[in-house]
Amino acid sequence: MKIFKENKFKIKDIINVDKKTIKSIPLSKNPFYYKDGTLIKTKDKSTIYIVQNEELKLIPSMKIFKAHRFKVKNIINVSLEVIKKYKKSKNPLL
Repeated sequence: MKIFKENKFKIKDIINVDKKTIKSIPLSKNPFYYKDGTLIKTKDKSTIYIVQNEELKLIPSMKIFKAHRFKVKNIINVSLEVIKKYKKSKNPLL
């Protein structure tokens, strides 16, 4: 439910579908998946990542963070275990 709320999903947008439809939808291999564009970091570190294609892309500086018009209030603090579940992109955000 925490991830549901952090991604700003709404209960009213949930639809019921049959089991066949559910089975046809490819699911993320990462149970801690956040949607693309989500900004995450651990509480004890200043390293900020953006989620892209189920990977974490490093935002290497506040200058780049600000250039993309990201807002600090949109950063989600997650546990180190969540960060470790993601594959890290080889290329930082530019």
